[in-house]
Amino acid sequence: MAAVTVGSPDVRAVARFLPLVLAFLLGMSTMCAPPSSAGQRVSPTSGGSDLERSARAAAAAPDPLQVSIDRLSPTALEQGDVVRVNGTITNVDESAWRSINAFLVMSAGPLTTAQEVQDAADSPDTSYFGDRVVNDGTFASIGGLAPGESADYTVEVPYRALGISGASGVYQLGIQVIGTDENGFRSTTATGRARTFLPSVDDQNAAQVHTSVLWPLLSRVRRLAGGTVADPDRLVRLCGAGGRLRTMLDMARANADAPMTLVVDPGLLDELGKIARGTGSATDGSDDAEEDASTEETDADDSAANVAALGSDSQPEIAGALADYVRAEPTEGESMQQRTARVWLRDLIGLANDVPVWATGYAQPDLAALPTRGSRDRSSEPLSVARADRLRAASDRATEAALRSLDLTARRVWWPPAELADEEALTRAAAQADASVVSSTLLPQWTSSSPSTLRVATADGESRVVVDNESYLDGGPGPGNPNSALQVRQRIAAETALQSMSLSAQGRRSGSATVVLGRSWDPGSQWSGAAFARAFGTSWTRHSTLEQQLAGRTGTYQASAIAAEPVAAPLPSTITRQAGALDRRSRVLGELLRGAEATDAATLFYDEVTAMAISQQWRTKLGGAERFVQDSVRALATSLSSVSVEIPPYVTLTSDSGSFGVTINNRIDQAITVGVIFDSARGQLTLPDLEPISIGAGESRTVLVDASIPELAAELVTARLVTTEKNEFGRAATFTVRTSPLGVAIWIALGAGAGFVLLVVARRSWRQRRTDR
Repeated sequence: MAAVTVGSPDVRAVARFLPLVLAFLLGMSTMCAPPSSAGQRVSPTSGGSDLERSARAAAAAPDPLQVSIDRLSPTALEQGDVVRVNGTITNVDESAWRSINAFLVMSAGPLTTAQEVQDAADSPDTSYFGDRVVNDGTFASIGGLAPGESADYTVEVPYRALGISGASGVYQLGIQVIGTDENGFRSTTATGRARTFLPSVDDQNAAQVHTSVLWPLLSRVRRLAGGTVADPDRLVRLCGAGGRLRTMLDMARANADAPMTLVVDPGLLDELGKIARGTGSATDGSDDAEEDASTEETDADDSAANVAALGSDSQPEIAGALADYVRAEPTEGESMQQRTARVWLRDLIGLANDVPVWATGYAQPDLAALPTRGSRDRSSEPLSVARADRLRAASDRATEAALRSLDLTARRVWWPPAELADEEALTRAAAQADASVVSSTLLPQWTSSSPSTLRVATADGESRVVVDNESYLDGGPGPGNPNSALQVRQRIAAETALQSMSLSAQGRRSGSATVVLGRSWDPGSQWSGAAFARAFGTSWTRHSTLEQQLAGRTGTYQASAIAAEPVAAPLPSTITRQAGALDRRSRVLGELLRGAEATDAATLFYDEVTAMAISQQWRTKLGGAERFVQDSVRALATSLSSVSVEIPPYVTLTSDSGSFGVTINNRIDQAITVGVIFDSARGQLTLPDLEPISIGAGESRTVLVDASIPELAAELVTARLVTTEKNEFGRAATFTVRTSPLGVAIWIALGAGAGFVLLVVARRSWRQRRTDR
């Protein structure tokens, strides 16, 4: 029995308009039918001619039988192949269906341009693209399905029965299901369907596309002002069974032979480390917890009153300490939340030993908001380059600490939101990142046959750009999930096939492609059957890595041709300036705390908070960003104000020199080292600064200070607290030093009296000697 193949264009046109013709005939038959009795209804699935039922079936939506394509081989079609499709058919109707058959559908000719592929992916689910293959042995008989019941199917069709032209390009492939309803009607149109793409390049000398894939393990991370994870439950769900991060990691481990480069956020890894250890996540896990201003203020006050909490959450890590922890056997009493985070980190470390790793900055900083010496500042209140450098340094320290704790080494990448990248942004990002990921939508002069890594001249030199060709994640056609692992696999194979054909047409032997999987892409629950790595194993692709692509032949791109449309603004300077204030005060606290371990812990904690404050993830929630950074600054200021200096408002010297007491109070729960400097208003007072002294947690110390003043006078003096690096902080104490006139008179009188006594004694002694003679 021959296959029903696509005939002439006229036949295709008739097929496309068949539902409309049927609907018209149905309407005419209804008009000509005798009137029914009052209140009688005609069921759309009962009575009437086969023509009427076909028209109803053509107009029905959605299909009563839901079809999935879970496995497809081959990934790329060659002569002699057998096309094998596996999937599931589910009855989503309220009625039973029987005598169900599943047929393969193939387009007779291929799509040959990227636009044609995109149009096909965007086409309606019921679009006509080819006829069913009905040869004996080429379709699957399923039997019957009750409502809600599912059954697996397998369809196998040899190449010779496909009825295709064999030309190079991208063929459309589908499964159509025909069944009989409970009334015995068997529709001539599909009662269920699924579609995808199947590329074929019939050229033994096809141009080779050197392909790599960026595999992101990213998610939004936010903290409350006190340092606790804002949404630990959400992160645990993402890392647990069925969660997106768990799925992406498992899929990466199963496809480690793909040319992948992992992209991680050290901020996310750090948060998961805190959850694994049971620290820093004492919230209810609400996704919007960080938007609750009252909650933030409470946490800010708590953190201000207890700087010692830094020791539990942000201890300076010995290299690999967290890695050793997550690899170890579970501790007694480990919660399911802790276990989920620990196992995810353990599996990540194992995979990172086998594939390259790139990292964003801690919490994905908005590098476009930090000016460099060669960039322009577009804000109304410019952030100085020096302050921007300090913010970059804080982000770098937090990033390196998080990676070091897991024994990971990684190059740096900036991956901005799709709408935020232009020449100015790339200039700023180049100061901190080895490469930037830029959406192809912002590169109007770039084509799919262009190199996927570019060099862009910027004001500060040269920026390396990885092109994110978003077509790959446009996936396949509906119905069903167009972005499932299998649909994306086939779209990647289709796009690289067209790229190979384009390169060959230009007389070129090779090109490059970097597949950037979306940072929030979820491959779905059926990812294991997709054999995703096969997308990179076609006859026209060759494995590469991102580092090889950046080091090899790259294209050049004019910076002026980036982002033809205005891009969204980065974080405003109102936030970055406050982040700068947070960084300055945190350095003061680090200098204040006694001991290297305490200093490192405080520095690391506030490096993380500072990095979180400049995260590009705040760009859609600027109100939340302002609350976070303001509360963090206020919390730190409150901590610093817990150290104070007390001096009586008036200090009286009984002569031109003397001593007075200076009391320093430490209400922080850690020991500190602090000094005091004095400033005389008129410079008449000689008063040495108090060198830094150690004061225990919660203690006070009083120290005597010597002062001298050359003449009878009163002098206004200001005392300021300083760190070991002479950085001032806290509230100054102002007092007056004066000499007492009464004290001077007394000393004069005493001196005169002593002189008189000596004179009397001397005179009496002289007289006595004369008498003795």
